Amino acid sequence: MNEKVENLVLEQLRQMRSKVDQVYDAVQTLNVEMHAFRHHLRGNKYDIDAHRDSIAKLQSRIDRTERRLELVDEKN
Repeated sequence: MNEKVENLVLEQLRQMRSKVDQVYDAVQTLNVEMHAFRHHLRGNKYDIDAHRDSIAKLQSRIDRTERRLELVDEKN
């Protein structure tokens, strides 16, 4: 009976190890995906910042053009 118990324990340990390996692989996959996602977000932030700068420059040019053409209502 002792041998049966040992075999049963060994089989349970093997199954547990298999499950732990699966969880480890899943976590590794998530780490890779998270790294790619963070990289993508950094790229988006760079693009957004560039667009904000472009919009600010365009707004400045529009304001200057409106002033030159006297299209601005002075509310002072």
